[in-house]
Amino acid sequence: MQPTKISYGNPDISEVLDTFTKLTGLKLTNIKRQRRFASTLIKREGKDNVLTGIAFVASIMDDKYAPRIADIEKLYYKWGELQLYGRKKSASARETTLVDLSTL
Repeated sequence: MQPTKISYGNPDISEVLDTFTKLTGLKLTNIKRQRRFASTLIKREGKDNVLTGIAFVASIMDDKYAPRIADIEKLYYKWGELQLYGRKKSASARETTLVDLSTL
C-alpha cells in the first residue's frame, strides 16, 4: 500500500509548481513566496497559459539568448520577455523553413 500524498492549498497553484519542477528539473526554494507568485500569475494569465509558458521555458533552457527563468518568481517578472522571445523565435522559424529551390 502506498501512502497518499496530502496536498494543501489551491490545487492549481500546486499543479503549476509541480509542473515547473518536473519539466525544468529545477528545485524551487522559498515555496511560500513561489506559491504567492504562482497565484498572481494564474489570476493574471490563466492556468493553461501559465502551464504552456512553463513548457516553453523548459524547451528553451539550452538556448543561449533565451530569458533565464529559474523559478516562478522570475517567470512572473519575465513573462513579457518570454512572450516576445516566443514571437521572435516563431517568426525566425517561419523564415528559415522557407527555402527557394528554383535556382537548383
